[in-house]
Amino acid sequence: IKVGESDIPDFISHMHYTKSFKTLVMGTETGVFGRLEVEAEAINDDDDDYDNQQKKERKTIETPFIEMGRFHTKRVTGIKELGQSTQLVTISEDHYMSIWEATNQSMVSTVWQPAMPISLDTTTDGSTAFIGTSLGAFRAYDLTVRESPRLVVQSRFFDDSVPINNVKVSPDGQYVLISSSESKQVFVLSASSEQRFQLLGFLEFQGLVVSATFAEIEGSVRIIAVLSNNLLAAAYSPVKLAANRMEPMPDEMAKPTYRKIDRGSNLVMTNPITGDLYVTGSDKLLKRYDYPTEKITQIDWKRAPPIAVEEHQSHSIGTACWDFSQQFKFMATGGKDGNIFMRHVNNISQIPNPIKAHALYSGGVTALCFSQQRSTLYSAGGDGSIMAWTYGGKPNPQDPILQPEGINPQIS
Repeated sequence: IKVGESDIPDFISHMHYTKSFKTLVMGTETGVFGRLEVEAEAINDDDDDYDNQQKKERKTIETPFIEMGRFHTKRVTGIKELGQSTQLVTISEDHYMSIWEATNQSMVSTVWQPAMPISLDTTTDGSTAFIGTSLGAFRAYDLTVRESPRLVVQSRFFDDSVPINNVKVSPDGQYVLISSSESKQVFVLSASSEQRFQLLGFLEFQGLVVSATFAEIEGSVRIIAVLSNNLLAAAYSPVKLAANRMEPMPDEMAKPTYRKIDRGSNLVMTNPITGDLYVTGSDKLLKRYDYPTEKITQIDWKRAPPIAVEEHQSHSIGTACWDFSQQFKFMATGGKDGNIFMRHVNNISQIPNPIKAHALYSGGVTALCFSQQRSTLYSAGGDGSIMAWTYGGKPNPQDPILQPEGINPQIS
């Protein structure tokens, strides 16, 4: 069946007649749901013998397919609210980037990705989406016209198709961080369209970067990372165009410091309100650590890591994602067990009641994000679904809130 923007016919994965037998409802392998207004033909039992002896006639249905919606068919790997609007952008292992209107659960647009998109973030005004793929491509999309996203930047930072599995925009919205769990390097770009999202510089840590994010410490922008050799690393971020972008930021400028942490750590979180650093890993605990202070030459590899400042219960089979709400002062984590934990930033130690969200068998919660304007939390799962949760007195309105006029009318 021919649907969407592709000239290649889409395969039907299921179909079912309505009770009136006048409409055929069907879904395709790429997530398109729609209908054909084709009335079923009555069966004539008297013709059975004749039909068995004759070759059955094959008919081509010319009735147009009415598309009712498109949905993700595989694991959703990223979700972000777009600025002050009630619209979202998601990416999925089904190779689609999609934009949704949350108030009526409708799709606004969708864009096929040649390589699987695995990491996502957006500018604070929602005008640009940044995507990292499984084959190492980095793409920036102009979302000022939500019905037709436009590719404006396509770059590659790592060799040999190393995946970009981490893309983060700084809390102040000025910088974009790019890292891979198969590389020691962290690249920092300008998040400004006026600067054409140019590369400012990069850092090189003493271990593969399993997880990385931004933090503001003592008024300066830092990069915090969990490394493959069980180190928590920190360094000053490039914030202006480096003199030589072919070489990593010198140590005298980056001032990298390290701290030994427990084996199996794989996710780092930073509280933009308090500056606290949190780490989770295979031991299923949420741990707060002090800022790293040692040079790499001062690390004693033979000694056990120092005890964390705080340890709190976390998800039973591992934490997959996190986000902070700066306005409402909440921290949320999504687990592979399918649950969401919400904690107040001033009382992290209180064990939260789990919110049962996405199916455990499909990988649980794979991505989540807070609305920064309303008391809504969005989550996505390995089951391909998207959910919106209201946790306070300022929920989403009934009518859509569109992007305010005057924000980047057209990204060059």
